[in-house]
Amino acid sequence: MLPPLALESPPLELSWMHYNCPPEWPAFGDSGTQTVPAVVHGAWRHGEAAAVVLVNVDRVAHEIDVRANAVTLRLDRDRGYEITRIDGTVRTSLGPLSADGALAVSLPPREVVVLEVAP
Repeated sequence: MLPPLALESPPLELSWMHYNCPPEWPAFGDSGTQTVPAVVHGAWRHGEAAAVVLVNVDRVAHEIDVRANAVTLRLDRDRGYEITRIDGTVRTSLGPLSADGALAVSLPPREVVVLEVAP
């Protein structure tokens, strides 16, 4: 697993309720709201490839700027890499990985998108 990327995500307010404890506990039934990022992510490197998993937990689509390059993904800087977007079973080539790694990604509501970076 790689360190989190510098990713700006709009805030989202979600409600919560503490129900998974015995009813006699004082915290049972506590509830409220929590402000969280609308888009969460994780990044992994395996051999000479890497992947960034983006999850939009909001009910609306979001476009975010992902900055992932060979340095942030801990890949060989002298090698050429291609980015592939994976939505479910649909794979779409996004072209070569740029030196600055800037990539605008449109995320549908409540969907998972994988960005695969491979030679």
